[in-house]
Amino acid sequence: MAGPAPERPDPNRRLLRRLEVQAHDVERLTAGLAEEVLARRPDPEKWSLKELLAHLWITQRLFLMRAEKMLSQENPAIDPYDPAEDPDFRRVAARPAARILAEFLSDRAALLARLAPLTPDEWNRRGEHPEFPHYHLRFLVEYMVHHEAHHLYQMFRIRSQLGPAP
Repeated sequence: MAGPAPERPDPNRRLLRRLEVQAHDVERLTAGLAEEVLARRPDPEKWSLKELLAHLWITQRLFLMRAEKMLSQENPAIDPYDPAEDPDFRRVAARPAARILAEFLSDRAALLARLAPLTPDEWNRRGEHPEFPHYHLRFLVEYMVHHEAHHLYQMFRIRSQLGPAP
């Protein structure tokens, strides 16, 4: 006879854990490489490791601002984001990679600290996004996890051509 079914982990805690692990992956995939290597594009049409890092930091800040807006307002309007239209991207990507990474990791710690104590009702706070009819805080965080995982795969592919990551 089988015992009781194993307890399912809290889905919100699982998302936070993934964000924590993925931040370590970003750090690992960029570790030990010179600035010029991090800035080198694998193809003229594809972002470099440094540009991917800059994009992840910019979007992380955007996701945190959206979360704060959803937690402080009732069903706020959430504007779409198009990285191709971001006037700050080139400026951020021009910073030293070590600085971008440090700010990314610092902001990740702040994001995790902000999300960790949220109640189930807060995780269900809603926002109005023109592309997503069921937009709530949990969706926002899960979207962030998947978006970041996509770019981590790109980083992994680039790094695999440069030598093993630590």
